Amino acid sequence: MTATIQISETEPTALLKDFSEFTAYLTHHPVILATAREFIGGRDLYALNEAVSEPVPETTTRTRQTLYPQLHLFYHLALAGKLFHKVPGKGGKLVLEATDRLAQYEELKLTERYFFLLETFWVDCDWKKLQSGHGVRLDPPYEVPPVMELLGEPAAAKKKKKWKDLFARSLSPLEYLVLHLAAFGFWRVELDRENKGRSKHDIRFKRIELTEFGATLAPILAGERDFLHWNLPTRRQAFGAWKSEPGDPLDEQSVAVCRVVTEAKTRLEKKSPAIYGGQAGEPFYQPFESLVEELECGLPRKRIEFKDGIYCFNVALKKNLWRRIETAGGHTLEDLHHAIQDAYGFDDDHLYAFFMDGESWSDDKFTSPHDEEGPHVDEARIGELGLSEGQRLLYLFDYGDQWLFQIAVEAIRKSGARPRKPKVVGQKGKAPEQYEYY
Repeated sequence: MTATIQISETEPTALLKDFSEFTAYLTHHPVILATAREFIGGRDLYALNEAVSEPVPETTTRTRQTLYPQLHLFYHLALAGKLFHKVPGKGGKLVLEATDRLAQYEELKLTERYFFLLETFWVDCDWKKLQSGHGVRLDPPYEVPPVMELLGEPAAAKKKKKWKDLFARSLSPLEYLVLHLAAFGFWRVELDRENKGRSKHDIRFKRIELTEFGATLAPILAGERDFLHWNLPTRRQAFGAWKSEPGDPLDEQSVAVCRVVTEAKTRLEKKSPAIYGGQAGEPFYQPFESLVEELECGLPRKRIEFKDGIYCFNVALKKNLWRRIETAGGHTLEDLHHAIQDAYGFDDDHLYAFFMDGESWSDDKFTSPHDEEGPHVDEARIGELGLSEGQRLLYLFDYGDQWLFQIAVEAIRKSGARPRKPKVVGQKGKAPEQYEYY
């Protein structure tokens, strides 16, 4: 079959060219991440913005990462695709460091690079975090599938009124999702620079025009790569399926406990396992092979495997109030919870959660076994969480009083005797009274 679409560094967009500029900059500059959200700093962002094909106007060295939609996307692609990882730098601050996968990515043909980035975007990126600019908060299980299904309809249907309604009702408020799909060439957008909102960084659209490229790829994504079955962060957040692989079918129990709106649950219930979207374990790019030339391989998926060892955590309430706790890779987060409770002399009498991205009340969490929402702490062994030295977590105990413990992964040692149970090996500061008002 003759290829129907062409991909180069600048077609259908400058995605590949700009992403190469982005990775080259990160490789040759020591990019120190901000402490709060571990984003790229303002000076580096300003320099990166100047290097891309369509820089964001009216920015300064103080403009934050989420106001650069394309760079925000590239940051998540680089980390979710395991091309870069965060490592401790001078003074304990985290820096971005290239992995061996970046060299493997650069050896791919341009078409293969595009579909690797599309796979990372579609399967591995957390779309709630991608949308975390200043617009409406995205609810992917509810809002993404209808958009993709509508994009996948025959051309005649797109000319009808509901395609115009989609722009007005569904697309305009989604801001970053629209821009990210435009970066992948699904449509062309024209921003309304004159009709500004409350902020100069507000995003308003004059026009969204579906491309032939997008009309070709969208039906495959909507069908054989159904978002609810292939996007791993959404599967984890909506169904508690934290160990699933892309394309795994969702069982009846997963659908029953779906923590999203009724429309998304109804959509899942209507799909039989035979038509849920591709087969688990098959390459993401497989259904696109007949559409393009030189699509023969991609990067192998880097799955999280059990990593045994001695994990050393610094669990702090304040700068000078902390406990150092060692666990084995085979211990669970529930074991770590009990160790923290003992170390601080608290009564284990409330719900709690570990937020793996360090942000309180985020969806990237493991919760108390008594919490209605999972996944739960007794399901997760520490050695299979993909932790790395320098990573920061948040342990929130008591949803009412909200005791916030900052956890840093200080070291992961492969050798040495594993502790039979988590133990305190260092401490500083006097623990506070849990119920001081009594």
